[in-house]
Amino acid sequence: KNSPRDEHLAAHPLPADRILVWPAWRETPLPELVEVSQALMWNDQPVLEDLQGARRLFLLTPTSRVEEALDELPFPARPHITSREDFDTVQLLEIAVPKALTQWPIQLSDHLAEATVEIIDRSVTPHKRSRCSKRARAGAPSWSCPDLPEQVGVSFYELDDQPRYCILAPPPKGKETALRVTFPSTSLEDASNLATLRFRAGFDLRGARLAANNDDLTLKIFIADQEIARQRYQAQTSTWKATDIELAPQALEGAPQGLTFEVDARSATHKLFCFNAWLGSRPAPSNP
Repeated sequence: KNSPRDEHLAAHPLPADRILVWPAWRETPLPELVEVSQALMWNDQPVLEDLQGARRLFLLTPTSRVEEALDELPFPARPHITSREDFDTVQLLEIAVPKALTQWPIQLSDHLAEATVEIIDRSVTPHKRSRCSKRARAGAPSWSCPDLPEQVGVSFYELDDQPRYCILAPPPKGKETALRVTFPSTSLEDASNLATLRFRAGFDLRGARLAANNDDLTLKIFIADQEIARQRYQAQTSTWKATDIELAPQALEGAPQGLTFEVDARSATHKLFCFNAWLGSRPAPSNP
């Protein structure tokens, strides 16, 4: 029989709701929550971008640890608590997720369907470009590329020991090749007025554990043909740190190529590399 607590949760979630069981959700003690798994967050330490699209957050935590749980949230949640209910030794809090403090106007993973995905071969001059084949699938498209060990697409991957929603973009096998994912500016509505680009990236934890004696990977970001950022990722480390880039006014205006993310490594072995990025009018509150 479902507990009153779990019946309460199962009756409430809407598409824009999230449920965070803190410090961690496990199926064994809470099997009834499987029914609302689409709303469950698996994060012990959620970052701001994990709440994109959320309007309400249900926080389920031991009563003795409520204040500790609130401190782990990536925004000041206490002023936004709308209800509290006690269920034996745990407390359920309903929190309104403040749009102004948490939501980026544009999340690039939402625009992957409009992107161009291609392999760049630098061993020849001029560089050869090979477009990847777009494949339809439920929820989001994916791309199959020559010499790529995995398809390019959006899903949840384990980065920094936490599940993150991101774009899988593994490097090609060729030593003089790179993967490019380009988002045209026409697909980034009102992008010309957004002054900050935030990106997060890293290796899936499984790949990082297998990458002993492997080489690192370089991520480059371009607006049109101008490089605006370059970051190097250690092959044995799984990270998801935020980097903010201040864009020049109307940086994307007049640049139909929009934003390009280029992934390059000498070896493709065990490199489940994933990234996501957000555009906003100003930096939103963030944790590392």
